[in-house]
Amino acid sequence: ANVCLEALASGLPVVTSGANGAAPWVREAGLVVDDPDDAAGFAKALSRLSDPATRSALAERARPVAEPLGWDAHAAALCELYDRVQRERIARRAQGERGAS
Repeated sequence: ANVCLEALASGLPVVTSGANGAAPWVREAGLVVDDPDDAAGFAKALSRLSDPATRSALAERARPVAEPLGWDAHAAALCELYDRVQRERIARRAQGERGAS
């Protein structure tokens, strides 16, 4: 997934599978073949990239898609996730204590 985001950040069009964690962002600025075993689908996607207009349009959208996905945003999202999990654990624990009384 990281290599796809790095390619997008470099302004390169990307082809990946729907099983790739970066697929939601690649869909905005690249081509996604939903089934990772679909060789014909990958061939078709790569063929689409042979068109200069398609390649140019995807490349133009690539960097703006990747820019907000840097390490700062990643770290902030992880902190938010950990905070939410901790709050949920505390709430479940408190609920369990009330139920035991």
